[in-house]
Amino acid sequence: MSDLKQTLKTKTVLTNFDIEAICKALNIPLVGSVTHMKDEIKSIKDGYYVMNLQNSDQYGSHWLSFLVKNKCVYYCDSFGMPPPKIEWDLFLKNGYNVYINYQQIQHIDSNLCGWFAVYFLFCMKYAKHKSMITRFQRYLQQWDEKNLRKNDKVKKIILSYL
Repeated sequence: MSDLKQTLKTKTVLTNFDIEAICKALNIPLVGSVTHMKDEIKSIKDGYYVMNLQNSDQYGSHWLSFLVKNKCVYYCDSFGMPPPKIEWDLFLKNGYNVYINYQQIQHIDSNLCGWFAVYFLFCMKYAKHKSMITRFQRYLQQWDEKNLRKNDKVKKIILSYL
């Protein structure tokens, strides 16, 4: 078992360092090789993003992720919320088509948002479907909508790939 996997087995809440290490191990190249706080993204380019909903002068609250590819943004917040205004304005100002997950897949009492953020990018990168829209839809279809606690399996899924 890898050292990273061993370290992560006991964690539920992921730090920015954990997320960056997992993405590196899974060969998911984050833009700038780092996670971002919401006020740190001033421009966007094609690539994989993990973002925290708080600003850089705050501690951090909730991780989400999005993929930018071919003038499209595939945005996934595990609570099913739309992008913050600053990102939404940035997407639209630059003429991107934005696809948003409005389906809540994380239980409100769960603290596995970092795991969901990483797994979304993993699915978008490695799914066998050519269409990015199909990848996005298939990602959402795998979750239990009635019993959100069942979706905590996301951690086990990620650990199985490390």
